[in-house]
Amino acid sequence: MADMDSEFKVEKGFVVSGIQSFPIEDISRISWGAIDTKLNGVNVGTKYVIYFGDNEKLATVSVGTSDYFDTVTSQLWEAVAYPLAVRIAHALKGGQALNFGGIVVSDAKVSLSKPSGVPFVGKPTIRSYGWGQIDMQSQNGRLWLYPINDEKGPSGSSSYIENYNTAVLAHLIRIAKSKNLNTISDVFTAQEYATFESQAKSTQAYTQLPGDKPNKLSIGQMIATCIIVLVVLYFTLPK
Repeated sequence: MADMDSEFKVEKGFVVSGIQSFPIEDISRISWGAIDTKLNGVNVGTKYVIYFGDNEKLATVSVGTSDYFDTVTSQLWEAVAYPLAVRIAHALKGGQALNFGGIVVSDAKVSLSKPSGVPFVGKPTIRSYGWGQIDMQSQNGRLWLYPINDEKGPSGSSSYIENYNTAVLAHLIRIAKSKNLNTISDVFTAQEYATFESQAKSTQAYTQLPGDKPNKLSIGQMIATCIIVLVVLYFTLPK
């Protein structure tokens, strides 16, 4: 983990953090954000964390000031935003569906889900929308997508720090919407995809941070599971 200004730099086609060095074209995942430290419910400080890496290694830059955080993220974004955007668009063009938190992204649509309304009972409502049918905003460290003409429809969000490449996804959606494109992959040309395929070791697109498991139980689900187990034990154990 790098903690000093001198340990992060972008130079000669590489992004360097401490002793770790990554060719720019191999970087497949980035995320960043602020983490508040609280004591008895009171915020006593803020730590800023930046993650980036290729398919095998992950570097973490942890800093204590917002100014240096802005410097690092600006340098990282300038270096890797374009190749990463091509990487994600290439995956979508090839038919992949990518999960970004509560958002499932395909080339021509996004799928959003809405809970059933009754905890642990019923299936969530899942609806798909074309890119011209949704709007977006960033709030509380998350990218939010929601349908334009469906007030009761589902919405979805992805964390800028807990999910890889959320910032890149937001960038791609903004471009696609500004140009009234029907698919994300139309943001780039066939020549740009060919160049990417010839340069990158792997075309895999990551969207998830270690420990952020898709099927991770919420606190409410864990409590409900414990209650069910206790009830089963009560009726099955010898009295």
